[in-house]
Amino acid sequence: MRSFLLLFLIIMACRPSNKIGKLVGVPKERSLENTYWVLNELNETSIVNSNSGKLFIELKAETKSITGLGGCNQISGGYTITGSKIKFSTATTRMFCQQTMEVETSFLKALSTVTTFEIKEHDLFLKSENIIVLKFHAESAMDN
Repeated sequence: MRSFLLLFLIIMACRPSNKIGKLVGVPKERSLENTYWVLNELNETSIVNSNSGKLFIELKAETKSITGLGGCNQISGGYTITGSKIKFSTATTRMFCQQTMEVETSFLKALSTVTTFEIKEHDLFLKSENIIVLKFHAESAMDN
């Protein structure tokens, strides 16, 4: 019984805590703006990112601009937010990359259909007609 209690206390002590996150500067829930959002899922299909080419978006609060990478091309443009509604207006560079063009085209098409967003802790869900079309995870810009 003592070893069970000891094991329980050790497990509880090792459990992540939001207090630790606050101490090291990681909030419990990320902000939509000024966060580096890496794409994890596109139309319910997992996206595998490499360190050299993560698909991402970042919304700049000061300028209401969006920057990102679609896989091959840089994304830029603007956005507007009203409550949980969001609309993007984007443009990209025009390079052709055989391996990533299909994913990039789908990513940009999905981004253009987005009407609402939801944030749960460190995940961003962009929705079209209440269907999640893009799922992102917050990362530190230093991780990219």
